Amino acid sequence: MNQHNTFQSLNQQQQSKPELISVRPAQAAEMIGVSERTLRELLRQGEIPHAKLDRAVLILVSDLRAFIERKTQHEGGEA
Repeated sequence: MNQHNTFQSLNQQQQSKPELISVRPAQAAEMIGVSERTLRELLRQGEIPHAKLDRAVLILVSDLRAFIERKTQHEGGEA
């Protein structure tokens, strides 16, 4: 499943629930199509901002979208 379909699927599941503004690492990894290990490395490197509340790590859905936008190849751009 590609990232767009994952976000779309998440949005459809949440139509009857309040919109999520943040997710935990496992769900964030699924949303952008990487392993949880890779996601945690991206967090460690500062590629994706996150917040820590006690032991919980929270990632804003808007930051995941922004990360994918930054990494998306645009015509004439570099990989």
